[in-house]
Amino acid sequence: MQTMIGEVLRVTLPLPPGINASYKSGRGRFYGSDELRSFKQEAHAKLYMQKGNFDWMTIYHIQKAKGKIPLSITIDFYFPTLWRRDIDGGEKAVIDAIFDCIGLNDNLIVEKYTRKLVDRERPRCEVAVSLFHRTQLRKDASESR
Repeated sequence: MQTMIGEVLRVTLPLPPGINASYKSGRGRFYGSDELRSFKQEAHAKLYMQKGNFDWMTIYHIQKAKGKIPLSITIDFYFPTLWRRDIDGGEKAVIDAIFDCIGLNDNLIVEKYTRKLVDRERPRCEVAVSLFHRTQLRKDASESR
C-alpha cells in the first residue's frame, strides 16, 4: 500500500475491539481493558512493519510547526458482516494507536470519514491520514461567524 500526494500515511491494522470490550470501570473511574491493550500492542507492531508507508518528512514538519497543521483521516472497517458492530466503536482505539506511533496529537484531526464494509475472509481496518486544506478550514470558519 503506497501513500498518495498529500497523504501522511496509509496503513492496514487488525480490527480493534468494540467500545464495550475496550473500557472497564472500577473504583469510580474508566480504564482500558486487556483486550484494548492487546490491540494497541498488535497495532504498534503492524505500524512498525508498515513504517515505509509513512511520509516521515511531513510528520517531522508537523511535529516542529509553530502552529497547528489540520489533518483529515479516513477509516475503513472491513467486518465479516455489516450488522454485528457499530461503525464508531473502534475509531478511538485506531486513532490513538496511530497518533501515538507517529508522535502527534490527535486533536489535529479536523475531518474524519469512517466507512463500514464487508470482507468475510480478511476482516481489517484500513486508515489514511492526509493534510487538510487550510483554505477549506478558513472558508468554513468565516461562514460560521
